[in-house]
Amino acid sequence: MTEPYLGIALQLGLVFLLVGCPVVAPPAADDDETARDDDDSLSDDDDTTPPLSDDDDTPIASDASQLILTFEWSMDFVADAADPSGDDDESAAADDDDDSAAADDDDSADDDDSAEGDDDDGGDVESEDWRVEAEFRFVYAERSFLLVEDQLVCVQRIQVEGIAEFAPLAAQPGTCTDCSARIEFDHESAVDVSNPGVNPDDCDSAAFEDEGIVDYGMGFLTPSGVEPGHIPRQDGPRINYGDWLRFGVVSRASHEQSGTDFCLGGYDCTPAGLQTAAEDELGPTGLYAASLAVDASEAAGTASAIHGLEAVTAPVGASPDWLFGGVLRRDAAENQYEDPVHLRGAYVGGAGFVFTRVGR
Repeated sequence: MTEPYLGIALQLGLVFLLVGCPVVAPPAADDDETARDDDDSLSDDDDTTPPLSDDDDTPIASDASQLILTFEWSMDFVADAADPSGDDDESAAADDDDDSAAADDDDSADDDDSAEGDDDDGGDVESEDWRVEAEFRFVYAERSFLLVEDQLVCVQRIQVEGIAEFAPLAAQPGTCTDCSARIEFDHESAVDVSNPGVNPDDCDSAAFEDEGIVDYGMGFLTPSGVEPGHIPRQDGPRINYGDWLRFGVVSRASHEQSGTDFCLGGYDCTPAGLQTAAEDELGPTGLYAASLAVDASEAAGTASAIHGLEAVTAPVGASPDWLFGGVLRRDAAENQYEDPVHLRGAYVGGAGFVFTRVGR
């Protein structure tokens, strides 16, 4: 691959980068021959281009390692627990749509007048709220120009529940007006299920403070302004970002109609490009299902807003503050639900960018 990382240097060394392959410039003519052979002298600088404050031939103004944070997720869209069949009765049974014991679609001799196979007259269930059970995986890795490859630090796994509403959102203030649905997670339901005793790659979140690791997982799943804060700042108390608590959903059908490339700088986030990525990730049965938009408005207080996600991804429609944040993919071998707009069953995916900062 030849796509470079595209990013902007921000406060605390934070950068948003598109997920691509890095291109490392060759060493400058006046330095110590290679990027992996720093002479460690503090009195000179090997670079011929700014920044001139470091002591190697890389564009990083420090010899320190960098944290590379990658975001992955899985989401399962299920009917509400009190109504598991997506019907209109109050029974707990999932085999019928009434309050009788018979496996039929009526209350004895009384059926409804609609043809949807349920027991109400309100049409189908496509506009109802569905529960979303999700697991977010925050992959912490360490990058150094002394290393050939990024080194995995650990994987933080957080489970959280929310609601998906499949309905037109244009009339709802503060939402993605061109999205076909929205997903909102309850931060109070977030549970860190990382268990290094069972999964050796899992983080020991209780030891983050001692190991100098920032708890970005809870920071991205706790609203801005809610205590306790998890993200340190140079000149103030810790904060939260909350980027992954609220998504706008751009259906594949809508994206195919617009044909928009949601990524800037040459990385292919057109429908065709995201379909190719789904096949690369899941094999020939992989399907691009939907794009997820994040709120980058100033009032949101998200990392997307604070650290300039607009430099690397584009708005998903007419709402300039709702930027492309990631994708949902469906494995057709595991989930046969076919619908151009709605989501049912299990999906996987991740963000369209990584998050990096100097140090952990």
